[in-house]
Amino acid sequence: MNSQMNTEIQTGGIIGLGYVGQPTAAAFLQCGYDVIGIESNSSLVEQLQNNGGFVHEPGVVEQFKLGKSRLTISTD
Repeated sequence: MNSQMNTEIQTGGIIGLGYVGQPTAAAFLQCGYDVIGIESNSSLVEQLQNNGGFVHEPGVVEQFKLGKSRLTISTD
């Protein structure tokens, strides 16, 4: 493993923020990535932006709330 610390901002993209995309985005956030999520369902986008998600996996909603400044969600 490289002993130098990587200071670059890492960004991950997730297409679809349903039952698979939400935990994946949460894991990326937990690892320190900025996340761009694309979701075609505008009501789901609004729900995610306001409530932090609906998936009942441990830590998903909390990670969405903690990583809100590094999370961008859009329909396009």
